[in-house]
Amino acid sequence: MLKDQAYFYLLGPQTMVAAGDEALSGPGVKVGYLSLEKLKVLSPALGIADKLDRDFAQEPARLRNSIDVYADASIGIINIINMADMDALQDRIAFVVKKDLFLLAEIEDADGSVLRLFEGAVQRLQGGGTLERFIYAVLERLLSGSNRMLEDMEQRILKIERDLLGDDADRQLSRVIYACRQRLSLAYNYLEQLIDIAQELEENENEIFDRENLWHLGLFIGKAERISTSVQMIAESAVHLRESLDAVINYNLNRIMKILTVITAIFMPLTLIVGWYGMNFEHMPELSHPMAYPALGLVFVVVILVIVYVFKRKKFM
Repeated sequence: MLKDQAYFYLLGPQTMVAAGDEALSGPGVKVGYLSLEKLKVLSPALGIADKLDRDFAQEPARLRNSIDVYADASIGIINIINMADMDALQDRIAFVVKKDLFLLAEIEDADGSVLRLFEGAVQRLQGGGTLERFIYAVLERLLSGSNRMLEDMEQRILKIERDLLGDDADRQLSRVIYACRQRLSLAYNYLEQLIDIAQELEENENEIFDRENLWHLGLFIGKAERISTSVQMIAESAVHLRESLDAVINYNLNRIMKILTVITAIFMPLTLIVGWYGMNFEHMPELSHPMAYPALGLVFVVVILVIVYVFKRKKFM
């Protein structure tokens, strides 16, 4: 987006029409999308220059959303996560809410998705509406892709469960589970911060909104909380899967050790016999007997069969 480009609209009960910069100082409900640089230029006329200087004195946080509530305005930052593609670059916007005014200021928008988000809200309210309803339309679009993300995560969890049941557990699965948990944690934190922002606006501490229209914000909070609860439930399932994976890996290791132990126990008596007959004695009468060697082989077989029988009887095998 160009630094000096901006989009402003006058929002009425039954209309929404494009307007210029001058409309910001006039009557009626105004909504707009502009660059952060443009917002700073307009901030003295809007009476928020000192607030912007305070909020943006340092580089805005890249990981957390925030909102500051003042007597006549609420200003905040949202780091937008693409819920449908958690690996995509994050966009960042600032927002300003005053009486009859809502502005979105672009900080980072590499692919134009934030502008499309704003335009989608404008299209939705072409027939008119209230400031609270427009903010709801914007916030709702910040949840776009959440259902797809939940479905994808559920499918991943089910696949991991099938792999565990199919005895295909390995350390690679641990990395898959960790990646799922990482995405779910990111989504959960994002949703909780959006809920915090919406709740701050709903409290209406600075009397910016009409109280009878605050139900729009409550509607968004309820929707975001339901999604957040679903994310948390899937995350808990991922934790249980990690525990199950550890249990399966330990079971497989114990099974291998059990097999090695049985083999060792079988051959230990044979090793004793071989060691016995490996000693150099002059007088071992059985060595001169023609059936000594077959008899010794038979002893080996009998010893092995007896040990196997005992192990099976004791359910060691």
